[in-house]
Amino acid sequence: MNRYLLGLILVISTNTQAMNWLGNYGLDIEVGADDNYFLTPTNESEVNWATLGFFVGADGSTETSNVDFLARINANRYSDKTLNDKPTAALLLGMDNQGERLYSNLDLLYLFESTLETELLDSGLRVDGRKETVGVAPGLSYQLNERNSLSANLGLQSVSYSTTTLVDYNNYDLGLSWGYGLDETSDFSTNLNYTKYEPDNNAGTETAALFFGYVKRSSETTTYDFTLGYTTVGESITSTGSTTYRLLITNDHDELNTFSLRISQLYSPSSLGIVRLENRLALGWVHAFTEKLQGLLSADYLHTTDRDYYEVKPGIRYRFTQRLNLAGSYRFRRDNRPGGNAESNTVLFTLSYTR
Repeated sequence: MNRYLLGLILVISTNTQAMNWLGNYGLDIEVGADDNYFLTPTNESEVNWATLGFFVGADGSTETSNVDFLARINANRYSDKTLNDKPTAALLLGMDNQGERLYSNLDLLYLFESTLETELLDSGLRVDGRKETVGVAPGLSYQLNERNSLSANLGLQSVSYSTTTLVDYNNYDLGLSWGYGLDETSDFSTNLNYTKYEPDNNAGTETAALFFGYVKRSSETTTYDFTLGYTTVGESITSTGSTTYRLLITNDHDELNTFSLRISQLYSPSSLGIVRLENRLALGWVHAFTEKLQGLLSADYLHTTDRDYYEVKPGIRYRFTQRLNLAGSYRFRRDNRPGGNAESNTVLFTLSYTR
């Protein structure tokens, strides 16, 4: 971790004078109300809250390199006095450099979050605690010729929890890939991935996967990204495997609509101390009714061996000025599991200012 940070600092300091920097900052105020905030089967946990957030960011660039920085902190207040009002924070730092043939990148992140939100798509346990995540992800890609390229990517993610029974873990990832450009609009790739998941409560799990990928840009606005492979999951005695895949479609249809769809079946580390197979579907759509008024829609679905989780969130956003926006949304959540099903309805309003 320290070596990556030191290397990034040296690169940034070397290129600071040559870089063109753009900075921005802003704040937002969110108020919300949920009729079953903890998603309990009895549906009796109404909670109201308010969040004040502040962020600052900076983007630096030269002809060959880029540096992106974002820092954010949120202060929270809940109507339920048993909930912890401790602030949450995020720090993101990324750098990439493009040479004649060699491309390198490095991403760092630090997150300090409330488990009340982070666990919705993980364990689903609505417990009041804190999740701390540190991530480091360097990568290299070398262009052999006009059509062929080789890439190597590393990843380290360290996750720890406080005031909860959730399981701390480290996740190490190594990926090697070969890419081949079929033509100007399509690419083929072969990816070999190895992952070591190390939870605090057992010896850990090793995962190996072979993927074949295909990317098709059917127009300037639409991209299809499909990956299909097979993943084996080995533990101390036994090993299992399954077909895994991912389909990602993005479409900026016109100036009025932006659409994205993601469908996947992948193995993922979790706060339950296990690697599990997850089926996910995520949909996003933005429609501009007028120059200032937009309609928003997002939908998420998660299936594991022990639960099904659904979330649908329609909303609207109104732009008073280029810097000041007001958004309102409704969120429906449903959690189905052997212990009982739970539903909740949420209303959110957010006023944001960006400079």
